[in-house]
Amino acid sequence: MFARDSKNNIKLSGSPSLIFNNLSSAKNGTLAYVRLNEILVTKDNAEPKRVPISKFKVYQVKYLEMQDATVLAVLSSVGIQLWSADGEHMIFYYALSTSLGNEMEDSRFMCGVTTDGKYLYAGCSTGNILIFDCNGGVGKANFPLYHCLDSHRQAIYALSSSKTLLAAGNDCGSIFLYNTTSAFELIRTFEGNGVPCTALAQTEDVVVAGFASGHIRFYRSDVPELSIEVCAHARMISAMSLDPSNQLLVSCSPDQYVHVWSIPTFRSKANSTVGCIFTDHLENSICTGVAFNGEYKFFVANYDEEELSVYARS
Repeated sequence: MFARDSKNNIKLSGSPSLIFNNLSSAKNGTLAYVRLNEILVTKDNAEPKRVPISKFKVYQVKYLEMQDATVLAVLSSVGIQLWSADGEHMIFYYALSTSLGNEMEDSRFMCGVTTDGKYLYAGCSTGNILIFDCNGGVGKANFPLYHCLDSHRQAIYALSSSKTLLAAGNDCGSIFLYNTTSAFELIRTFEGNGVPCTALAQTEDVVVAGFASGHIRFYRSDVPELSIEVCAHARMISAMSLDPSNQLLVSCSPDQYVHVWSIPTFRSKANSTVGCIFTDHLENSICTGVAFNGEYKFFVANYDEEELSVYARS
């Protein structure tokens, strides 16, 4: 179904850093990644352009589809920023010190971000999830803090959302599900075993969680139990990306493998299993990011390599 398209690998001006989920793709094909404390964006093999942020530690960059525009979210040791998709101008900034006070510990940061169109959700190392009202769209350019969830006692590493459900994964591997249409009520908790949740993806039917143990777990949104667990990788899940239109999930790991999975809907017995439909070995590569671009194509970012591997439908 997929094949490596080495002739069209995307050249970079610097290698991606070794952090979780270190690659994100916008609908128009623009890609963003973190290198040290810099953020670089590129498109169609153009020379990567640096986003003009200050020198602070960046934990995640992710493209988000808002009501009226695509924005680039930057989560760091100082807070969350939203930039235009091309990284040329900043739209919104919320300082972490606003919630935690000026006497912050050096280890505090923000990580995990998602949006459902109505609200913007951002995770904190304190276990809080900050919820910003974005009903007015990017044109409003002022996303007030609407609510703060404090169900967690460990750092948030990953968030995902659908129209009605917010999923959060923390440093101990616990997964929390909130009903976003009912005052963010905590409706379900799946307790972890001390292994961090490193990535989350979500459809209307299924929440998919990747862990530092290399496992991927599939949770139905309508039943209070783990549905499927896959021993997906020999090392940690460093990144996952979802292609919802084709019910596909791609995962990567420092074990040098990338896998594409079919996602069950659980609407019938025939569609209640997970299948690995593609596998490739990236020899001597430490995979740190992966992203579908919505065109039946995905990219893989590798630590200490100055190009992105490209996979296209065969």
